[in-house]
Amino acid sequence: MQTFMDGVLFLFLSAAVWMDLCSYKVSNGIAVAAAASGLLLNFGCFGREGFLDALAGSLLLFGILFPLYCFSMLGAGDVKLFMAAGAFTGIRGSLFSLAASFLIGAAFSVTVMIKHQNFFKRLSYLYFYFLQIKSKHGIKPYYPLKYPVQGETIHFTLCIALAVCLYIGLWRG
Repeated sequence: MQTFMDGVLFLFLSAAVWMDLCSYKVSNGIAVAAAASGLLLNFGCFGREGFLDALAGSLLLFGILFPLYCFSMLGAGDVKLFMAAGAFTGIRGSLFSLAASFLIGAAFSVTVMIKHQNFFKRLSYLYFYFLQIKSKHGIKPYYPLKYPVQGETIHFTLCIALAVCLYIGLWRG
């Protein structure tokens, strides 16, 4: 049954990545259907403990990622996809996927910055962003995510999907 659950999760991850690649958005319908499927499948396979672990994994990711969304460091679709994946993987998978996706995202980001020859421009932007916070001018959104610019953003849903697949391959495979 675990293999079936992983297959369902893979289908939802694939759909979300495709949507993000096409429109820079992940629909609420996909995210809600994925989260509900993860919770229900965990309940069906592992009972109350499975459901509670799935719920905890999802809510933990929300608690960690919502502040990043508030500062425009992550998109809403990224947070929704993480929560849905957490409903399938539970706490352990959520924490692994979070750490792995940030490492994968960092590698993707450096690659994009080198490709678009704006590595130092982006690092300078980050440096001055932190200077602004330090000088107590307040925290503002890091980046206007409504209008993504090629060479300045990555499709983080792909990093999330790769991290979740890595978790499944390493711990469930």
